[in-house]
Amino acid sequence: MGIAEILSAPPLILLLLTPAGASHFPRLAGLALLLGLMATQTGPIVRSCLQNVVAPRARASAFAVFAIFDDLGKGGGPWIIARMVRAFGRRRAFVLATALGWCVGGLVNLCVA
Repeated sequence: MGIAEILSAPPLILLLLTPAGASHFPRLAGLALLLGLMATQTGPIVRSCLQNVVAPRARASAFAVFAIFDDLGKGGGPWIIARMVRAFGRRRAFVLATALGWCVGGLVNLCVA
C-alpha cells in the first residue's frame, strides 16, 4: 500500500512537468494509466487495514476518525494548495504537494502495514 503510493508520485510529477503544448499522447497515456493503477489502491486498502486491525468494538470509532481526517484533507488540501500556488506558482506548488504529500503519506502507510 505504501509502496504503491510512493511509486505513484513520479508518474504524476512527470505529467505535471510536461510542457503545455507537448503532443506526446502515447507517453502521457502510459503515464496516466500507470498513475491510475498505482494511486487508486490506497483508499480501499486503508479501509481494509482498519477493518482487519481494529477490534470490532472500536471499529466504528476508527472509521469515524478516518472519515474525519479524510474530509479534513478534502477540505483543507485545496486551501493549502491555493496558498502554495500563490507563493510558488502552479507547477512548483503541485510538484511540491505531490512529492511531500504522497511520499510522506506512503511512508506512514508503510509504517502501518
